[in-house]
Amino acid sequence: MMVNISREWYVIFTKPRQEKKAETNLINQGFKIFFPKLRTFKKKRTLLQEKIEPLFPGYIFIQLDQKSNWLKIRSTKGVNKLVEFGGNPAKITHDFINFLKGRCDIHGVSNLEHKPKLNPGDIVNIETGAFAGIEAIFYKGIAKDRVELMMNFASKQTKVVIPFQDLL
Repeated sequence: MMVNISREWYVIFTKPRQEKKAETNLINQGFKIFFPKLRTFKKKRTLLQEKIEPLFPGYIFIQLDQKSNWLKIRSTKGVNKLVEFGGNPAKITHDFINFLKGRCDIHGVSNLEHKPKLNPGDIVNIETGAFAGIEAIFYKGIAKDRVELMMNFASKQTKVVIPFQDLL
């Protein structure tokens, strides 16, 4: 007789800024974890810097069944507790996890990008492409993946359109 043990996804509340530590320690104990992250871009002075941050700060997902050692989870470094509602562990549907996984690469990083907010007049450095290494002034965004910049060419301000990614 074959026993079907259902593996469900649950939510773990981590200690502040210790999602990665909790993920690593739980994986080392043999648990299946999903820790979705988001690629963001922060403006530091005149540079845009890529940063990988948790999609849900303070939370990671764990897949468990009835035979899992649930007590080990609470004492794992980086873990605060298993999220509960009404005394029962908070389940997450497989559909929701699959939805998130479908939008992440193999490292759990979402392909949904949060582009930095640039304002007209902001000074930007072009990092890649034909104009790499040149400083320009942001003029406006065009569509979702192109920007219009003002650049100095031969002592004259000229508008140039480049891919947004060239700023990163």
